[in-house]
Amino acid sequence: IVEQEREATAKYLAELSHRKDLYAALRGFIDLLLTLAADRDFSSLALEIAAEAARDADIRSLTSRSDAELHNALKRLLAEASKRGQIDSSLDVASTSHCLAVMIDGIFSRVAADPAFKPAKHRQTFLTLLDRFLRPVAAA
Repeated sequence: IVEQEREATAKYLAELSHRKDLYAALRGFIDLLLTLAADRDFSSLALEIAAEAARDADIRSLTSRSDAELHNALKRLLAEASKRGQIDSSLDVASTSHCLAVMIDGIFSRVAADPAFKPAKHRQTFLTLLDRFLRPVAAA
């Protein structure tokens, strides 16, 4: 399961890198994740895999590889978006990538842990947070 998800995510992020507006592509990625996270069984499975990775070195190796690939793909997208002036160029791309991963993990964990949490209900807030975090700061 981890390997299938890693391959699908790598393919999706590689496709995003060819888009003209990388900020819109990143926003679309978050939107897609909100949709995926809404599936409580999928989110619960993701949380269970994370728990198993803490106990099993082989699973940890797979999830670490997947996380590293996601981090590197996000860093490349963020660096190119920064270069194009599509996101705030003062942001450190490595730190920003980690913060996005934390947000993604948090969405899936919240869905798995809280039956009342519906990601779609908070879609606009997530996208507003992303806008305020990533968008270039307007010139004074």
